[in-house]
Amino acid sequence: MWMLLQVKGRLYMAASRKRIKDVDFPVEVLSVKKALQENNDPRLETMRLLTETRSDELYMDDLKRMWSRLAEYSGGFGAENGNLWVYGFLNIIDKIRNLPEHFYISDEDRKELIERIKASTKELINIHTAYNFTEKNIGNVSFVEVLQSMAEHTIKELEETALEGKVGKNVHAIGLIRFLARHHKLMFGETLNSVLKTAAFAIYGVEYSDQDISNLLRR
Repeated sequence: MWMLLQVKGRLYMAASRKRIKDVDFPVEVLSVKKALQENNDPRLETMRLLTETRSDELYMDDLKRMWSRLAEYSGGFGAENGNLWVYGFLNIIDKIRNLPEHFYISDEDRKELIERIKASTKELINIHTAYNFTEKNIGNVSFVEVLQSMAEHTIKELEETALEGKVGKNVHAIGLIRFLARHHKLMFGETLNSVLKTAAFAIYGVEYSDQDISNLLRR
């Protein structure tokens, strides 16, 4: 059943809590979605969030505009690339959705975790040395060297994956906005704030204004 809804001073014609037919998306988007459905691809869940309304607050037009905006900026890669730009956006969003939780911990917790790793590594090496355990090599590398390498790799990843800027509530949505903004800046030279805003609501249900997005990227 169709009805008029007024949101922030604007009138919309919307279907109340009913899925709206996938029309007017770029043909490449619908083609990729169909392929994901046919192949039972695990990324289909992410694609559905990016192409179907999750509530009456986000209208299909917002999603269409988001994909159309991406199509405009991705056109410079050449028509021969077909739907690769769709997979590119889908893949980065899907990757962000599935980031491990250490990407989102606070700076204080991150520093504490790094110190615990250092202390635990040192303690294990000291125990191994003090009790004169038989040295076991893994390939041509000693147990102690493997342990040190694992600790260094873990600490490096913790340091390199820290979210830039302040993070409060809605940490996952903020993470998506900042990671995606960084990706867009590298790919297109712009952050595409309207895409960030729509994607954050589509994936996490968190609504931001244009000013909110600008503020998040400045912090």
